[in-house]
Amino acid sequence: MSAPGPSHIPFNRRLGISQNPRSSGFCKHPLEADDPPAKRARTEKPAPNLLKPTSIVTVNVRKNEDDEYETFPVHSNYICHYSPFFKAAFQGGFEEADKQEMNLEDTNPLAFGIFVTWLYTQQICRDSEDVMKNDITWYSILIDLWILADTVLVPRLQNKILEEIDIHRTATKRIPRLLYHQIYNGTSAESPLRLYLIDYCVNSPRETAEVDSHPPQLLVDIINETRSRVRAQPGKCRRWQLQDENWHKYLVDEEAGQDFEQRHELLDNLESTQNGVDASALEMTILGG
Repeated sequence: MSAPGPSHIPFNRRLGISQNPRSSGFCKHPLEADDPPAKRARTEKPAPNLLKPTSIVTVNVRKNEDDEYETFPVHSNYICHYSPFFKAAFQGGFEEADKQEMNLEDTNPLAFGIFVTWLYTQQICRDSEDVMKNDITWYSILIDLWILADTVLVPRLQNKILEEIDIHRTATKRIPRLLYHQIYNGTSAESPLRLYLIDYCVNSPRETAEVDSHPPQLLVDIINETRSRVRAQPGKCRRWQLQDENWHKYLVDEEAGQDFEQRHELLDNLESTQNGVDASALEMTILGG
């Protein structure tokens, strides 16, 4: 089926952003130890509302190239307020801004639906039979949602998702091993979600005893983290327990998206003044930092 929307190349792929971290030009780092645990943007704008008529944008979403697109209409003021990625698409110098429509590949439509619900409610919705079936299904959706929030640059949602994951881990006393590959396939080496999983495995004896199904890189990370702790505190071993003072390691800096907006402002300015410059090369030069 031919894809709907403004371009045969999806917006995230034209920018070099995808949910495969190896092809992404962006990396958001966890908060530093001396940062507050819920760091907010310095100049947070008032939340959007629907008191006046607002334009609608369309996002066509699919997970795999053979899948049918699922179409999500969203109020532009909501999606552009919370995501600088979508703000760049629908308000920047791209064709998506003219047509107010875009294609988003490599994205779980159910996770995107939960993302859209969050835009309006600021709540992570679980009111769906698809995510109520079992714990593994809900874990998997949360991971897809975290990766999506990473892709579209919404660190506030990433942090809420990680809190939800930890609540679920505490209740079920586990993170299903079937999801380890999903986490490692969708994140980069410095990802806070990876750090969270590594800490969980290092502090869970059953996870270090049965490693046949672990991603190879996770095994390396477990060994390196274990060695680091042994050097730091010889002879000490503790059970898995998240300490409040360590929680900052797993949070994403909520100011990170501002850099993305500033780069797109620069891109728009350059595109309006430069002639004869390859636009795609210019995009990647600026957006790649």
